[in-house]
Amino acid sequence: ARAAPPSVEPRPVLWYEGRAFSGAKSDYEDLSLEFGTPALGSAFSVAFTARWDGLQKWSRIIDFGNGPGENNIFIGNRGHYDTLVFHVWLGKTEFAVQAHQAIVLGHTRRYLCTVTSQGHMRIFQDGKLLAENEKGAAPAMGARKHMFLARSNWDRDAPFHGHIA
Repeated sequence: ARAAPPSVEPRPVLWYEGRAFSGAKSDYEDLSLEFGTPALGSAFSVAFTARWDGLQKWSRIIDFGNGPGENNIFIGNRGHYDTLVFHVWLGKTEFAVQAHQAIVLGHTRRYLCTVTSQGHMRIFQDGKLLAENEKGAAPAMGARKHMFLARSNWDRDAPFHGHIA
């Protein structure tokens, strides 16, 4: 008789306990200070709970990258709107999926943003598929020196106002 192979469950590379963010430019976290700059890429998922208290212009839940448009992986709201976006920059080319009306101010929701190694991008809210893009792209494998929560790699974007966990 042969023993069954051990089950392997994916483990998070990064985690964050969560807190409220005021929307001030100086109120953000950089996970690279705690976790260094692990190589991220290929199939990729981010699960988080969030409550928006304001729709600041292009505010971010996460923005992992090496600067503006440099292999970024970001999740946030589009413009000043209630659209949740999940973007992957592959070199200087941008791929995205958008979930319209996914954000309700003051309401806490659970989200999951995933991309397969073939580039199939999805956004889930409270377990329900909200949006997908079968022709997206998986992030290039590599380290990203900025691993921001509640802040963008682009100076023109506003900071996040609400709670992220």
